[in-house]
Amino acid sequence: MFVLIIVLAFAAAVAVIGRRRRLAAWLGSASLVALLAAGCGLLPQWLAIRLQGNPPTTVSTWGQKNVIVLLGAGSARKPFGGVEATIQAMPRIVRAVTLLQDCRHQQRTCLLEISGGDAEKAGRPEADIYRDIVVGLGVPNESLLLERHSLNTFQNAQLSVPVLEQARPDTIVLVTSAMHLPRATLYFEHFGIPVLPIRADYTSTDFSIIPTSGNLTLTDVLLHEYVGVLRYRLYEAMGWNGKPTKYDDRGMTH
Repeated sequence: MFVLIIVLAFAAAVAVIGRRRRLAAWLGSASLVALLAAGCGLLPQWLAIRLQGNPPTTVSTWGQKNVIVLLGAGSARKPFGGVEATIQAMPRIVRAVTLLQDCRHQQRTCLLEISGGDAEKAGRPEADIYRDIVVGLGVPNESLLLERHSLNTFQNAQLSVPVLEQARPDTIVLVTSAMHLPRATLYFEHFGIPVLPIRADYTSTDFSIIPTSGNLTLTDVLLHEYVGVLRYRLYEAMGWNGKPTKYDDRGMTH
């Protein structure tokens, strides 16, 4: 959105130089409207409400054997050495561990799959970084399934197929941010993986008379999710997604 605003403003300036005043007025007005709508919070709030809906935060009925799939939210190098999970990842991690505890409290078998490779080129896969955190929160290593190679959400789903087939759960719970759930659920269903979507966090905006960088950034993040869904639909219609290896709960692919 910020790039669009700059492009419109630059185009308006060019139109002024070229003495095309009417075009300059239209472009300048469009740039200003986009800045106010996004920066003041109206546009991102509308986008967030339509995208996120109201997915649950808990599982009402667990199966006898369950797998909770935790999707990563990035990692970052520390300036003084080492790699850590981003702040956006922590709500997802906490939600996944809470669900695992609830599942076990109900005396059900439950495993936690952590899916994520080193997309940020930080030096360690997200799965290993997040594993250290959940183990520190009391989750035993034998309860963990690690998928260390995916670099995006589509690959999260694709590379989870063999992991889940080996575990053969009755119920698969997908944990990620509310804004990410529609796209993530779509991708998992593309590979034939039936998931129960659970939100880790919910995004809202702060309305402001003066446009803020936070609202502009959030607009870009939300639009990224919309574009991801639209791109998938387009690719599927054009046959560009290919024929996926479908998940088979009997432990085989076809």
